[in-house]
Amino acid sequence: MNENEDKDLEGSEDEEYRHYYAHWHLLYDVERESARTLDKTLVALAGGALGLSITFIKEIAECPQWTIVLYIAWIFLILSILSTLLSFAATQRAARNERDKMTREFKGDNNTEKKINRFQKVTIYLNTISIASFITGATLLTIFSGKNL
Repeated sequence: MNENEDKDLEGSEDEEYRHYYAHWHLLYDVERESARTLDKTLVALAGGALGLSITFIKEIAECPQWTIVLYIAWIFLILSILSTLLSFAATQRAARNERDKMTREFKGDNNTEKKINRFQKVTIYLNTISIASFITGATLLTIFSGKNL
């Protein structure tokens, strides 16, 4: 292989890497924005559902039936909000841990691969709880509203 062919190969590898990195970064941005939107939406919807249910009791169902269903719905909606808020803190900690790990790797510490970022798992767990709690709370609230119309 002559010198020109070698340079062409390096150029194509650089171009391939730039394409890979640009695509990777785009997917990362999509994931980050999606998570941000999901968190905001869950908090807004759960908070709105709580507010609407209180208004429903005051304005429409002054002597509601099945109030236990309402109370359980409220618990799930509040759990959704709390787990979302806790996931914010866990996400921050997970990102800090990953940055620290990258810094150690950059400085030559080869033991970082063995260390697990527990806060990543906590964030996933809290997000799952938040979504499931919201769905459960909204479903129970719908059942309560249907019984009291």
